[in-house]
Amino acid sequence: MESDENSSSTTEHGNEVAGWLEELTDAVDECKWKTVIKIQTKHKEATTARVTRGEDTPLMVALMCDASLRSIRKLVTLMSRDAVAAEDFSGNTALHKAAWHGNIPAAKLLIAKNENLPNILNNINWLPVHVAVRRCHQRMVLYLLSKTKPESMLVEGRGAMILEFAIKTERYVNRNNEMSVVFIDELDLARYIVEYNGRLAFEMEEISSPLDVLALSSSSFPSGMKFNLWQSFLYYCVPEKLLMRDSISLVRNHFSTSSTPTRENRFKKLYACFWMVLEVIVYPMKSIRHEKAKHFHAIELVELLCEKISSNEDEALFKDPLLHGATNGIFEVMEEIRDWCRSSRNFEDEQGHNFFELGVINRHGMILRVLEDYQDRVHILNRLDGEDNNILHLVGRQPQYDDFGSGAVFKMQLELQWFEELASIYPELKTRLNKDRKTPLMVFNEEHSEMAKNELARINSMATSCSVAASIIATVAFAAAITVPGGNNSNGLPNFSSKNSFTIFIISDALAVVSSVTTLVSFLSIFTSQYVVNDFIYAIPNRVILGLISLIFSIVFLMVAFGSTMVLIEATHRPFVLLPIVLVSCVPVLIFVLLQVPTLLKMMASTYGPSIFK
Repeated sequence: MESDENSSSTTEHGNEVAGWLEELTDAVDECKWKTVIKIQTKHKEATTARVTRGEDTPLMVALMCDASLRSIRKLVTLMSRDAVAAEDFSGNTALHKAAWHGNIPAAKLLIAKNENLPNILNNINWLPVHVAVRRCHQRMVLYLLSKTKPESMLVEGRGAMILEFAIKTERYVNRNNEMSVVFIDELDLARYIVEYNGRLAFEMEEISSPLDVLALSSSSFPSGMKFNLWQSFLYYCVPEKLLMRDSISLVRNHFSTSSTPTRENRFKKLYACFWMVLEVIVYPMKSIRHEKAKHFHAIELVELLCEKISSNEDEALFKDPLLHGATNGIFEVMEEIRDWCRSSRNFEDEQGHNFFELGVINRHGMILRVLEDYQDRVHILNRLDGEDNNILHLVGRQPQYDDFGSGAVFKMQLELQWFEELASIYPELKTRLNKDRKTPLMVFNEEHSEMAKNELARINSMATSCSVAASIIATVAFAAAITVPGGNNSNGLPNFSSKNSFTIFIISDALAVVSSVTTLVSFLSIFTSQYVVNDFIYAIPNRVILGLISLIFSIVFLMVAFGSTMVLIEATHRPFVLLPIVLVSCVPVLIFVLLQVPTLLKMMASTYGPSIFK
């Protein structure tokens, strides 16, 4: 009888549990948190009930469904310290879920209930801070770092994993203009982790060195950015005070044992405030500040990593970062490695190319700046690769990438400038033969023959189009000079000859004719001349530049003549239409200037500007 009573009691209890568990599951599925709270108030074991296939508790589901903070607070209040630490099928706690969504208020409630939650690992040995770093929630990362015990975070490769995630963040994040902001915080976070444990600079999981990862990210450094004149000016003017973000102070306090107060200059504070006000008005200023801050933190991290790697006395760790930096044109990485590793000149890739040769092959003009500090730079220039090619042979080859010259207008001109610049440094190399018995010039001509044909065809096409436009302008301007506005009097003189507007018309019309004819002559010389390869350096660019400048002036003078004609004809009858007509006549000039002047400036810079190595 007694066994029957126990069996009956167990059955009733099982039915009761099944009843409220089904009700709880339905309430969680429908996000009815008030019902869930009522059930958990009545049945304490419901706080750890598994309501999903992934063995999530109601609290975990609430965190994943972005339930209100009020509901989460009530759910946490009903749970015991151990219940909050319950794990799902993957070993994730509720704090892992909060870290995934970046829910800091919920994380504070959880840690207040169980302070050991930040130190609990899931099945793949991830702490909650790992999840926050991987999901790029900076504020959550900073908060969890302040709550995670260092001995839990920086043992068994866990700190190395955090550092790896932080440095690789840019690869996983693409949030339009917010990507730079994300990367700023992560780089600064990586820096302080390295400061705390310098061994992480050379003991990484999956990658050989964090420095190598940075050397593959050209957009993280000033040398990898291509700003126009206006953007460069704003970049230079960004206040230094704004480069350090306030949110990172949590990391400083967590890793630092002392802090020294600094007295900031009042002018710097005012300038920083003025800049922040301007950012509200001119939005691009904010994105440029983020770029400069990202570069600032990346350079700081590179300096620290080089220092830590050097203390390990294993210079081989510098090899891949140096060669990758040379390939990608990241001179900040190369210069720092040069200062810390004197044997860096001996590093070679699989083809036997050193850092300087890789910089030349990929056409990074500032490569000589890295070479300046080497006392044996002549030896570096004079070395041969596996096929007995010297540095000029390598310049003679075509670049290995499609986006050549970073928008260079005259590609052949830039190629010849590279060849001539390096030949002027070491003239003896011009006559050296490689294994194929070819001089550098022979290699250059063979490799660039197709490029020269395409370049000349493109220039001829542009000359044809500009010549047609110049011919039309010359025809119109010449006709206008013969049939002057207002006609002539009985003496054959123009009726409006005494007016200032007529004087402007005559002068501008004459200049339009002269400049358009100059354009025709300049571009006609391109069609009728025979060229050799060296003409791509100055002869052809000079004629194109002269033709474009004169074409721009011819359009401007033609529109001025048109405007002065309208003034002569309509000034006395309908003066109210003069301003709209004059403004409309400026539109073609503005369009042509905006479309052609940037290209013209690039041509002039490449032809008359400083050396490509400066």
